[in-house]
Amino acid sequence: VSSRNSNTNRNGSTNASDDDQSAPPPRPPNPIKLAFARENLRSLLAATMVPMLWSAGFYLSFIWLATYMKELSNHTIDKSFAINAFALLLAVCIFFPVAGHISDQLGRKRTMTIGGVSMGLLSPVLIWVVGRGNALAALGAQLTMGVSLSLYG
Repeated sequence: VSSRNSNTNRNGSTNASDDDQSAPPPRPPNPIKLAFARENLRSLLAATMVPMLWSAGFYLSFIWLATYMKELSNHTIDKSFAINAFALLLAVCIFFPVAGHISDQLGRKRTMTIGGVSMGLLSPVLIWVVGRGNALAALGAQLTMGVSLSLYG
């Protein structure tokens, strides 16, 4: 014969008595519905567009532009991939920490605005400069796009 109460299980915890009808615990809100709630749409849009715009700028500056210099432009540049690699090293890999420091000084929004606006306004002109066929000018143009991209990112 067990000395335990009949409402006590093997582990020693007590079961709710038959008279005590407690409500089930409330269900947590659906995270998908929370993410797409009206008050979160602006944040969701920003979280989607910022990396998308940076990726598009990177693709334009360092993937497509090398092919443009080598094969698509009327004035091709022989060392286009070397120019591309050097601009990528300087403007993104080395300048990125500098852009972070600038962001700490000026603020994140101001730095991103400077980078995004300069990328948007200068890119068409810089692509035209690259299309002229001068290797040094192409390097400068690609460096400018890379610095703008680093400030945005």
